[in-house]
Amino acid sequence: MEPAALGTVSEQGYSTKNGREKGIAGTKPLIIGGTTTQASALHHSIRPAALSQTFVRAWEGERKKRKDSEISLSTFFPKGTEYFYSYPVGENSGHFNSGHPAIEEMIATRALVCAGADVKPIVFSSAIEPPIRQIFNELGLELTQEENIIALPENITFEICGEERNQLVKAALRKAATPGRVIMAQPFLDPELRNLYQIPPELGAWLNDKENMPVYIPHNFLSERYACFSNGQKFASCKATFPIPCVVKVTSSCSGDGVRICKTMADLEQAKTEYAKILGAILVEEFIDADRNFGIQFGIPSDASQPIEIIGVSEQLTTAEGEFIGGIIDPAHMFAEIDGVNKALLEEILPAVREKGWYGVGGFDVLIDRKGKFYIEDPNFRMTAMTPFLCEVRSGKIKRSLVSFSAIFKGTPLDFSRKVMPIAQEGDPRQVIHIIALTEHSGVYRMNAAMLYDKENPLQETAMKLVEVGIESQALKLLSSHEKKFPQFPSA
Repeated sequence: MEPAALGTVSEQGYSTKNGREKGIAGTKPLIIGGTTTQASALHHSIRPAALSQTFVRAWEGERKKRKDSEISLSTFFPKGTEYFYSYPVGENSGHFNSGHPAIEEMIATRALVCAGADVKPIVFSSAIEPPIRQIFNELGLELTQEENIIALPENITFEICGEERNQLVKAALRKAATPGRVIMAQPFLDPELRNLYQIPPELGAWLNDKENMPVYIPHNFLSERYACFSNGQKFASCKATFPIPCVVKVTSSCSGDGVRICKTMADLEQAKTEYAKILGAILVEEFIDADRNFGIQFGIPSDASQPIEIIGVSEQLTTAEGEFIGGIIDPAHMFAEIDGVNKALLEEILPAVREKGWYGVGGFDVLIDRKGKFYIEDPNFRMTAMTPFLCEVRSGKIKRSLVSFSAIFKGTPLDFSRKVMPIAQEGDPRQVIHIIALTEHSGVYRMNAAMLYDKENPLQETAMKLVEVGIESQALKLLSSHEKKFPQFPSA
């Protein structure tokens, strides 16, 4: 579908779906390697490419063959890849990220459990401090060997924020990373860093920008787009009216950051106030009254002879505002077919992306409304919070149903040892929590983990148990206060 059919940024700073607003000025400028081009340059280079039935059958055979074998980042990236699961802070490089540095430290740590033998994770120093490594060793977790970990300098602490943090991280990457080997979840776009990346950083940034989804995703899989504004000021000053409820999104953001669900006109006005200073583009889209919310994780191998595959499917937990707080995985339904969306990904969407030169792991958020229609909402051309868990399930390391969550635990090392360690020991009959990322600052432990549940350890009761021992989590709070049955995925 040609971009012009979907509308472009107008002189007034916004566009409509059919492009009929007066004053259409052309496509939005895109920075490629330090020069300005039109977005259509990428539009025309990413085009749908249908797969043959032979390819589909080959993928199905490969999926069955590898279903219980090792799967990791090494499955999809070249040997020697250096993976940095991190994002620019603030609006550096055109990406909106308001996350706290302590959370950013923990996020980067996730790659340690799913890097595989051939990928070296880049992490912050807090991830490999001796007390943290000792906890992981005592729990029996399989992590990347220390000699294969690239740690950034200790001077990049969680107390350093904003542009100062960006500059320190960039300087550290220039010294520690190997040119031509880096994959960064959301890359810095500085020209002096460009030689570090395997894949042109502009391509990754372009694919992760929600504004560009209509270029490579068929229109019938997308929610209706009411308007696109070139920046927050244009959005804040707009006098146009939109259907209520609606959703306002900063186009380059993630994990629910930069998203506001507006159920009243007052909500919309509040969003205009909050986003008035945003430098990047902002969308106003149709609100989907979702009955289910899924995350579909995919992998595109760097070896073009290897098939694209669906790594797995999870059901997502979000706040009322749309913020991701956790995901449910049922090992019996790792390849749930969601009303044809897997087929569309494998036969049309992902081959078009591969054709442009992108490879790696990523995911799409998929909503299903109360009538059973599905919508592809947000792109994540990078590792996500669910990638490690899906890789572990696929590799046979986790066999029980799980709910992922982020949490904090406040206490001394002795408190952590007494309250958390006994229920987190790998292989212990009492285990109900699987920790994949952990940091500690001044008696506050931050973790990414999964709650394991089954008929002997029901979901709600297990969540209540974790809350009672002092694990503070939005997801656990939600699950402990609402009766929720085992997830009923669509047929695999």
